[in-house]
Amino acid sequence: TGPTGPTGATGPTGPTGATGATGEAGTTGPTGPTGATGPTGPTGATGPTGATGPTGPAGETGPEGRLPALNAVASVNDAAQTPANENDPLLFTSDTTAAGTVIYHSESTGNFALLENGYYFINYTTVATNAASATPPVTVGVHLSKGGEEIPGTAAITTISTANDTAALSGTTIINVTDSPATITLDAENTNGTFTNTSMTIRKLD
Repeated sequence: TGPTGPTGATGPTGPTGATGATGEAGTTGPTGPTGATGPTGPTGATGPTGATGPTGPAGETGPEGRLPALNAVASVNDAAQTPANENDPLLFTSDTTAAGTVIYHSESTGNFALLENGYYFINYTTVATNAASATPPVTVGVHLSKGGEEIPGTAAITTISTANDTAALSGTTIINVTDSPATITLDAENTNGTFTNTSMTIRKLD
């Protein structure tokens, strides 16, 4: 056999062969660093209201309140009285109630003294007829006054059309006294009337 001859030139690449089977998975690599936090997503819809929880225990009873002291006067005069002059006060012969020290009335006078500032409830009633010297038809009436000045909205006025006819008159008000002592009277509108069964009630409200 003779010596090996020189290597010939490389031939062209042949076609790729079929892919071989996948090898086994390698071991998991270490966890990479945590990425930056993404932006907050939109707020989700509100869920349904949960069931009402049980009622808690009752709290302790608070201290008992204190009623204000009663300051009131109620006075009457059943007898007939005919004021001699316009705006003369009607008189009250007796006090059926006199409580406290804030309201003062001297029996058989028409003056009621309010000795403290504050709010006062006042009510009066009387029965009017024509005076003997007044020939019907005549106008008769009364009103409340404070310090000689008529209290607005307290007048009760009527017309007596026939001699000796009667009419019930009444009035109620609440006044705020800021200049005590103040004097309250029930005054006749004129001299045409005679008044019986007259009463006055005054009570301090605060």
